[in-house]
Amino acid sequence: MKKYILLICLSFLCFSAWSQIVVTEQAQLQNMEDLETRQKLGNLVFGDSITHYLRDLELIKTESGGVVKASLSQYDLGLFRIGQSRPAVSVFVSSKGYRINNVSAFYDEMDEEKIRKHLRSIFGVATDYDGNAQTWQGSKFLVMASRVNGVFCVAFTYLWL
Repeated sequence: MKKYILLICLSFLCFSAWSQIVVTEQAQLQNMEDLETRQKLGNLVFGDSITHYLRDLELIKTESGGVVKASLSQYDLGLFRIGQSRPAVSVFVSSKGYRINNVSAFYDEMDEEKIRKHLRSIFGVATDYDGNAQTWQGSKFLVMASRVNGVFCVAFTYLWL
């Protein structure tokens, strides 16, 4: 009996470590083509029904037309690191027609320059720069890094919905 309990505990630990590594690797983007090919950020798939993720998200608001706004749980925030930044302070997910079309991650202001530098290294020169807002546009995604009133945000918007 002790062997079975030990085996179950060991299996649980191994599975937890494996899933954490897999998800963390998926959250790290290599370039715009990588984002547009996978259409995935962390464990969220753009264009997928947000209802598949409501168990892991904290519902904020629903509106007509399948507009759902939710936030990521505190546990999952560590999966949204950009480069060597600290985990996001908060992450909001929204949908259009119940399909995930936007993920906005908010970071500590102290990580702003580090994150901007990393975004430039993976996406290249911003396609648009307006004051403190940098924008990179691909064929399927728009990525924007911006600071407003002391809050720094990186938003990923899926354009094909």
